[in-house]
Parts: sequence; structure tokens; C-alpha cells
Amino acid sequence: MLENFQLRPYQTAHLGFHIKEVRSLNLSHPGTGKTPTACLFINYLVRNEGAKVAFVMPKSLLKKNYLELFNFTDFKEDEVAIVIGTPAKRQKIYEDPKVKVFMMGFDMFSKEWTKLPEETNGLVVDEFHMGYKTDSSNRTQSFYKAMKVIKWFLGMTGTLIDGRLDSAYPAIRVINPNYYLSYNSFKAFHALYDWEGKLIGWRNHDRLARILGKHAVAIKFQDAYKDSPKPVIISEACEMDENQKKFYKDMEEMAL
Repeated sequence: MLENFQLRPYQTAHLGFHIKEVRSLNLSHPGTGKTPTACLFINYLVRNEGAKVAFVMPKSLLKKNYLELFNFTDFKEDEVAIVIGTPAKRQKIYEDPKVKVFMMGFDMFSKEWTKLPEETNGLVVDEFHMGYKTDSSNRTQSFYKAMKVIKWFLGMTGTLIDGRLDSAYPAIRVINPNYYLSYNSFKAFHALYDWEGKLIGWRNHDRLARILGKHAVAIKFQDAYKDSPKPVIISEACEMDENQKKFYKDMEEMAL
């Protein structure tokens, strides 16, 4: 763990919310520190609830979040594993009793969540909108099945509504399926169609806002850093290498 590390007040409040709600979302703006909160939430589930946790994300974030788990928690190296490699290697990871946190991409979790140990009772998803925004996708349908047996859930994204209002439906369904009995029920309440049955817009945004207000936390970037000193920008000249010079010359000729 980083020396002298501590959460900001809003991060502490968010962590308490996620623990209290069991299934929840963090919809804070990028750069506001969702990952430290998520790492400590995972630490809580392992140390206090006796759960193992699947930490799912885009594959490009695996190494970064792996390092951040050690920055913000007391996990040992043999307690955290990135699930990659051959089927035999992955199976060895699942069967290792020392491993408490299984880090994997969306597709890996969708295909192999049933192979995780029985104690895996927590799921944390980073960049949720990149993995589970379409109800009918194989990924999302597998996610629904997994959440029938997994108790704890934290989804993180600053873009839950990604282009279409129904991209929020998968998260709401696993948090509380009673809000909408099905995807068709969600569309009946929120979608607008023309006379030919073509989707032309969305309605009843206030209802969705009330649901998310009950089950999600969020902070804007400017609010997170309103009390921080203004950054000091220092410009320094640097020498371009040969590749940079080539690309700069091409850009200059094109521009002029």
C-alpha cells in the first residue's frame, strides 16, 4: 500500500455507500478516483465478508488496475491473479486457494465465470458501459446469469448512458429487476416510436434519474477538485527524435 495513502472525504462516503447497498454504481467523472474506492471495496469483501472477487474490465486496463490494487490495499502478490494463458493455466489459477481476486476481461468473465471458485461472491466492473450496454448480447446475457449467484456488485463508469437510454438497463436489472420486469418493459416505458415502429427518441428520463439517484454515487470533476490548488503549467523546450521530426515535417507541409 502507498505510504500515507488515504481516501478523500467523498471517496470515503462512496465506499460506505457501496458496502451498505450491496449492489450499486459509481458514475463519477473520469479522473475523480473511482479505482481507489473500488480497490478498497474489493479489500472489504475479501477481508470482512470472506468473499473472493472477480474484477472485470477492458483488457487494456488489466495491468494498471493490477498495480493499483497493491497501491491501495494490503493484498499480497499471490492473492491477486490476472486470468490469462492456456485453459490449463487458467484452471490452475481458479483452483489456487491463495487467490482472492480474479482479474479478467469482459469476454473471459462471460465465458468462464462458472469456473470461478464457489466463494466468488463479488463482482466489480470497471468501464461498465464498454462491456454490458446491450441487453441481447452474449456478454450481457452471461452477466445476468452470473449475477443470479453472485451477491455483491459494483459497476464503475462515467458513461452509463452510452448513446442510447437503454444502455443503462443491464445495470439496473442486476441491481433490482423489479424496476422493469424485462427489457421490453423498459422500452415500453422509455422508448418513443414513429408510426412505422422506428425508434425516434426516449422519454420519462426523470424516472431513470430517480432510480440511479437511489443506487448510484457520482461526483463531477470540478467538484472533486474545487478545494485543490490550481495546477501550475511549466513549458519546457525538448529535442524531437528522428521519428517526431519526420511526422512534424509531414504535418507542416500538409498544413501549409
